[in-house]
Amino acid sequence: MNRKNRMAQLSSQASVQFNTYLYFKSLSQSKEDDCRQTAIIMRITQGGIYVMVQKYGLEGLLVTQGSLQCRPEQETALINGKEVKVFDRVKVMIKAEMVEFRRSVSLLY
Repeated sequence: MNRKNRMAQLSSQASVQFNTYLYFKSLSQSKEDDCRQTAIIMRITQGGIYVMVQKYGLEGLLVTQGSLQCRPEQETALINGKEVKVFDRVKVMIKAEMVEFRRSVSLLY
């Protein structure tokens, strides 16, 4: 039973990821403004900043174009010289892209 349950969970997750990719791919082609959304910083780790786009319920790692310095012990980070904290709101660009033959949705600062 555990094996069947695990396979059903993986199938469900893959389906959600695929449909999310298709939705944002179609949005990026037609409505560029809907791809720019406000996200809430959920946590700051050494690996990066995790955010949630409340409108879509989308969570993920924030990808920055410039410099990023994380200080998880203080729950702050510097993004291109601007200090942000947990629960601050930042503007993100939601982008659907193919990375190494995988369909993914990225959150860009």
